[in-house]
Amino acid sequence: MGLTAKCDLTNENAQYPYCASPPAAIIFSVLFGITFIGHLALAILYRKRFCWVIIVGSGWECLGLVMRAYSTLDQTKSSTLAAAQLLVLLAPLWINAFVYMVFGRMVYYFTPNRKIKGIKAESMAKIFIWLDVTAFIIQGTGGILDSDGFGEKLNRAGMNIYTAGIAVQEFFILCFCALLIVFHKRMLSGYRNVERGNQWNLMVYGMYVTLLCLT
Repeated sequence: MGLTAKCDLTNENAQYPYCASPPAAIIFSVLFGITFIGHLALAILYRKRFCWVIIVGSGWECLGLVMRAYSTLDQTKSSTLAAAQLLVLLAPLWINAFVYMVFGRMVYYFTPNRKIKGIKAESMAKIFIWLDVTAFIIQGTGGILDSDGFGEKLNRAGMNIYTAGIAVQEFFILCFCALLIVFHKRMLSGYRNVERGNQWNLMVYGMYVTLLCLT
């Protein structure tokens, strides 16, 4: 692609433990940019206001990778890498929240009693989104402390805090997966609003794939 990176791993200010590839960073920036535009266009086309969550998530991923691509051009000085890492690390939490919101709507739309394991559809998304916010705060705190300017000791503490945030998020995902499996079994057994059709099928498998990728 005609791009060359300034990389010196012996430099004390080296930003990466390897020579990062600008073309690779640009390619993934473009891919996430296409995803961002696609989500934005569909949200406008179908007038789905709640889709702002997935738009923000894909936008953060795209912006984070654009900043990462810029940081690879001269890897011997601090530029946009810290901000890029923070955006890329936190963006999946928005995707996670969107899955919770879609699932709450599915429970409301497809199940006769509009609840799973005693949890009402209207409360489903709220509960898991607040849990997601908790993980977001923990990971965000760790990500900030792990950036440049805080020193090696705080960097290590930040990484530990971020790792704890990931563990918390994974626990919440497992709890959510248990409810998703219960919902899936009910749909397969015929306990559903038949007149609503079978659109739930693809969405359920889409959620499985999304959660697997997030994990």
